[in-house]
Amino acid sequence: MIEVEVSFKEKLATVRYDPEKVRLEEILKRYAGTRYRVAPSHPLAAVVRRDGVEVRARADDLRTPAAVLVDFLPRGGSRFTLAPEATIVDPAAVPGLKAAGSAEPVIREGSSAEDPVLPRSLRFPLEREGRLQPGGYSWQVRFRFALAPKAGAASEVEGTIRAPLVLLEGAGARPSPGSQPALPALVGGSFELAFGHLCDATGCVEHLRKSLEGLDALVGVRPRFTAGEAWADLLARAGEAVEVSGLRERLRERSIEALAIVPRGFRQFQILLERGAHCPVCRDRSIAAALSVPWASGVAAEGDRLRILSFTREPDLAALLDALDRAGVPARALWLVPEGVPAPPAAAPPAPRSPAALLPGGSRAQPAIRFDLDHECEAGAGLVDLLEWEVWPSGVALERDRLGGPAVLATMRERRHADLVPALRSARSGGLHPRRIRLSGFGDLRLQIEFEHLCGEVEYSKPPERKREGKEGGDGKEEKPFVPQPLRPASSSPARMAIEKALAGVRWMKEGSYREYHTRPEFDGPRSLALALEVKAGEEVPLDPLFDALAQAGFPPTALRVSRLFPGLSFGALLPGDVEITDAGGAMVSLRSLGRPGRPLALVFTVVKLTQKDKKKYEAEPRDYWRLRETIRAFVDRADFAVVSSNPEDSLPEVAGFLKRAGIEVPILQDPSGQARSVLNAQLTPPPHIYLFDGEGRLRYAGDPHDRWDRPDQPHRDYLARALERVLGGKVEDNHAAFYNSPKCDCSHPGCKCPKCGCGPSCRCAIGHCKVGF
Repeated sequence: MIEVEVSFKEKLATVRYDPEKVRLEEILKRYAGTRYRVAPSHPLAAVVRRDGVEVRARADDLRTPAAVLVDFLPRGGSRFTLAPEATIVDPAAVPGLKAAGSAEPVIREGSSAEDPVLPRSLRFPLEREGRLQPGGYSWQVRFRFALAPKAGAASEVEGTIRAPLVLLEGAGARPSPGSQPALPALVGGSFELAFGHLCDATGCVEHLRKSLEGLDALVGVRPRFTAGEAWADLLARAGEAVEVSGLRERLRERSIEALAIVPRGFRQFQILLERGAHCPVCRDRSIAAALSVPWASGVAAEGDRLRILSFTREPDLAALLDALDRAGVPARALWLVPEGVPAPPAAAPPAPRSPAALLPGGSRAQPAIRFDLDHECEAGAGLVDLLEWEVWPSGVALERDRLGGPAVLATMRERRHADLVPALRSARSGGLHPRRIRLSGFGDLRLQIEFEHLCGEVEYSKPPERKREGKEGGDGKEEKPFVPQPLRPASSSPARMAIEKALAGVRWMKEGSYREYHTRPEFDGPRSLALALEVKAGEEVPLDPLFDALAQAGFPPTALRVSRLFPGLSFGALLPGDVEITDAGGAMVSLRSLGRPGRPLALVFTVVKLTQKDKKKYEAEPRDYWRLRETIRAFVDRADFAVVSSNPEDSLPEVAGFLKRAGIEVPILQDPSGQARSVLNAQLTPPPHIYLFDGEGRLRYAGDPHDRWDRPDQPHRDYLARALERVLGGKVEDNHAAFYNSPKCDCSHPGCKCPKCGCGPSCRCAIGHCKVGF
């Protein structure tokens, strides 16, 4: 609380006010032309709360031996396991004063420094270095301690706090008429934020408060709800510049979207835009985007920065940030600099990082993520470097798409997922915002979306039904206590209702194919959402509408992971033309060139021997290939066949010798880099793996040649022969495969929960690949 003495007609009046609730200038407007002075009613203290400890920092009255005091107050029976330590980061932050030494412990009367549950205090002595300048100041103090709750393990806590100090006019003297008073300068203005969502449901406002902790430029937050709209006032510390784009990104990292950011109460300020890219086109786009905002009256270039001029003192800075995003040139930093505050130094460029090792020969047959750009410049090259550092791409390239625009194309390794949120945040920090993000070639697409916080009630698991008691006395086993687990937001949760409404507006998600193993969007955890849908061959999935819908609803995701539900080429997809393997003469040939036009092509991935530590030792027997040999002989005049060896343990002569003993005479090729095996998801397991393509080169069957592969004299079903008959007859099922039989699974069954060449635990091959997830 602050006291203000006001001299009015030779009399004094005292006004008390809370600087977080009202500005001093507003109080003193009614006393225009009078003399007044400002005095704190008691030492001002800053407060932060960390893991059960309240930390307070303040400065002693300067009429006594000056010092900065930091108090540590444990709550709820917590105890210190490491005594609090603290240092002043900026010893000369106050003109005329400096920190004179290290922290000294303060022993309270009747207490002991060894008692782990009592409050602790540290004192930093101060000494004068000259004339004190009236005004509001603060020292930044870094602290550290270790704390153990009443029941639980100890944890180490680090943080910072600012110790405020108000210096008055000297020795009770009042300022002369017309002079500027010595104001506390704790609050220099505020930012009015409009949110996509903010309510008084469980934890929503508290989550906002916690999300803003640690931002030195802010001293408080005041949420308010008006006519169904969600707003909050963020109180800004006087005398400091505020990085607005960083504030917005900080909120987005915690699933909070600020739709409007309007400064209020600042006298004079300037708006500085720090661009991420330095090419002339990016500069022109930044200027055009700034001038497109209704409140902007002009733009002035200041080196690598742009100063945005405004004809209003209350511009919507979120509108400027959105305009820059739409132009593909997001701000690396957007500063609001109050009058009299020096402009902050330019942000350092991102540190270079070593790219991850790319899988040799990434293929367009693999699922791809396309980031469409507005133009080619260093920012696009920066996105290529950024994606190469990720672990999921098999190849990254900057190219022009079929419409002539530049794009960054990243193909995905098999059995990988790509979390796009961190990659997009890094791209934005580098000054690049893709115009569109498209997914292609996924076949069966899986998405997992996560949020930092979802307000409202949560559904919990229910205890299992008790079994009927048997004989008297039971079995003697002691029942474990049931611990409810959070399952999903309740149907009454405001967050769940807002997200479901947003998803209903995304066309491709609303109209997606969800059948059999495809799962509609559903919450699979208290803060996560999952879905799986079928994507037809050649169809692309745009992610921009999904990101925009969630942001407008007020819940930007903290993670959005995309992957194939099943690895390998999807049914109906074309045989890739950019995958090359080695023929018997050592020449590189394309997979697509192996078959003759208009004829089906069957690729047989063969393993002769296996001695890897994680697999059983295996050596192929010619008799195991008897049924496959008969099928090839029956169809060789109507279809083409080729054997591919991807096993690094098998040499080409060894494979050729084995096939000669088995009586199979077809071309033999080698896949030394594993590129073909990776694209088709062929496994290094004993049964030969068959991939059958029709006359157009589209995949129609993937699986074993027949059942009971290790007992070829007792086959029940010849899968390859049946698939060839259907392909030659032009018969295809609605999942684009040649056939499927029963839910027990042939590998072409659409309900198979496994990779295309494998089956579930109740099916034939039991190769252990039935779980494909994140």
